[in-house]
Amino acid sequence: MKYLKYFRESQSEITLKEKLESIVMMYQYLWSNHIDPDSLGNFTGKCSVLFTGCMTINRGWDISKKESRPYEFDVDCLLNKLETDYRKEEKLKNIEELYKSSIIPRFKHTKEEIEQFLSPVLNLEVTGDKIIKSYEINPYFNGWNKKACFSIKCKLNEEFLTMDEQEVETKKGNGYFDRKYFKEIEDEFYSCKRLINSKIEELDLQKAGLEFSMDDNTHLGLYFNFHIRIEEI
Repeated sequence: MKYLKYFRESQSEITLKEKLESIVMMYQYLWSNHIDPDSLGNFTGKCSVLFTGCMTINRGWDISKKESRPYEFDVDCLLNKLETDYRKEEKLKNIEELYKSSIIPRFKHTKEEIEQFLSPVLNLEVTGDKIIKSYEINPYFNGWNKKACFSIKCKLNEEFLTMDEQEVETKKGNGYFDRKYFKEIEDEFYSCKRLINSKIEELDLQKAGLEFSMDDNTHLGLYFNFHIRIEEI
């Protein structure tokens, strides 16, 4: 993803205007690079609250010209309003919180680079069929340490499982789920995941400054979907 210029802490005092400009640039960065806008603890939502009365809402053609951004924020307007705002101290605290989030390291890798790097896994074939039927890659900042991450939502090819999704739902019946009736398909699911996991480990992600984890929802009877999570280190 392209890097946008943003402010970092330095020995000199950062002005309030610079902090607000840094916040706006992070907001624009999230939307320009299709990063989950709820990243960083609902960053976009908090910006819209902070800039209430000092923003315009993008609609129609405007929103397509502004990279799908829902709002445009006016820094000078907010600075002027703060002078007489009875909630000034509260807003200054919110600005500090948003500013700290706005100066975290940006993504080092693009979505396309991650897709290319994981290509041997995402296109892995066994007996001529791809194990992963489809996938979707989404960048986001995680909530714990605000590191740049990618979530790869994967769907397994039903050819490798003894039941399809409709059969599983029918067998579960009326929302009741007893795992003992799904032992065979669960074993098949984890067998596929182990193979995928081993192929990811062969890529030596640490050399590329990445680490991965995998999760799934088999406890809910969802034997076709799992996530590969990539975190930049």
